[in-house]
Amino acid sequence: MVAIAAPAFGGGPADRARLDAERAAALETRGPPVRCLMVGEARESRLLSPQLVLVRRGANQWFRSRLQSACPWASPARFIAYRTTTGLVCQGDSFDVVDPASRIRFGPCVLGEFEPVDAPEGRSARR
Repeated sequence: MVAIAAPAFGGGPADRARLDAERAAALETRGPPVRCLMVGEARESRLLSPQLVLVRRGANQWFRSRLQSACPWASPARFIAYRTTTGLVCQGDSFDVVDPASRIRFGPCVLGEFEPVDAPEGRSARR
């Protein structure tokens, strides 16, 4: 298993997390969804809600995955540990949710397809 991201907001207030999840759900798609992403190219994964994950690939390419079912352990204050042995993370693959303080693993949760989306507000690449 590979953990590739730290908590997105360090356990910010619930209102901020809800707003971020709503904004991510509303992001415009930028092309057809893809089934798999290479884990080594993923620079950041964010659990925004029990049904939504954002993944950043490279400098500023973002993908939204709507989970196949609600992941009750998901929280912006926790991070993802992908379960992969192939170097790819794909639609239908499971992951664990990890609490950074206790290192307790919760899961599994199951990924949906990856939709390319606009960069989330405040997350565009710096030049």
